[in-house]
Amino acid sequence: MQMEHREFEIRNADVENREVTGIAVPYNEVTQIGRMKEKFSPNSVVTNKLPKLFLNHTEPIGRVLKLDDQADGLHITAKISDTRSGQDAWELVKDGVIRSFSVGFVPMEH
Repeated sequence: MQMEHREFEIRNADVENREVTGIAVPYNEVTQIGRMKEKFSPNSVVTNKLPKLFLNHTEPIGRVLKLDDQADGLHITAKISDTRSGQDAWELVKDGVIRSFSVGFVPMEH
């Protein structure tokens, strides 16, 4: 199966700790992808491993610190590393240029 990508809103940025918080996967919202529609159901995301955080799905820039499965979706808190790429990404978050998460996933059910 092919990896898919979706974007979701960053709700908070903790400047002192270089952390971002938001909903990575909203539940029960239908998204139109070309001719297909998709929807994540509650508890549909495996949360037993904390993933890395990537810029444009390719370059590691940090790590997810917390996954919190709530009624409206999977909430995450992630720390952006103090590397060159992380610094660039962090500046874009602070300036409001990057305002969302883009989650990569492999569909398990069609």
